[in-house]
Amino acid sequence: GDVNRRVGRSAADDLLVEVAQRIRVAAGPAAVVVRLGGDEFAVLLREPDSASVVNAIAETIVRALARPFRFAAGVGVSGSRRAVTVGASIGIACVGHDASADVSLDDVLLQADAAVQRAKARGRGRVEHFDVAVDAPRASDHPLQARRATECRLRTAIAHGGLEVHLQPQVDLPSGMVSGYEALARWSD
Repeated sequence: GDVNRRVGRSAADDLLVEVAQRIRVAAGPAAVVVRLGGDEFAVLLREPDSASVVNAIAETIVRALARPFRFAAGVGVSGSRRAVTVGASIGIACVGHDASADVSLDDVLLQADAAVQRAKARGRGRVEHFDVAVDAPRASDHPLQARRATECRLRTAIAHGGLEVHLQPQVDLPSGMVSGYEALARWSD
């Protein structure tokens, strides 16, 4: 959900930091925890022993995030703390040990995202594994793929001078005087 609307801007930042710390502790020292954006995180495990280890870590993360977070209630309220709860939905995607499999990190993230969308649809506190039969169509039409394709085209345009810079005047309406300029980058794609 949108953390910023629920608890205010600085408290939202504090909450994201606390969430990241709980995920890091629950995932263990060998895991890499990264924030993908908003309130989405990825946990990368290098060669876990088994699927049961992955499940145990995921369940530990769900339990850690289910505990209430406590923050100051507001300005001028001495010692008052407000409890905030979050729900975690986890999608798991695994890369096999087959070296011939050509799977990119983007592919794994798309698979995990498809699994997490299924987990969210089934309710809070769920852990779901990517299932090719169920999730593959969802992953192949995912908006993240379209965004990555657009990003690739934009990088190519930048590298080949495909952006044009235009200055747009900022006009003070009462006086009609130009008060400044805004630089705009235009891309004809």
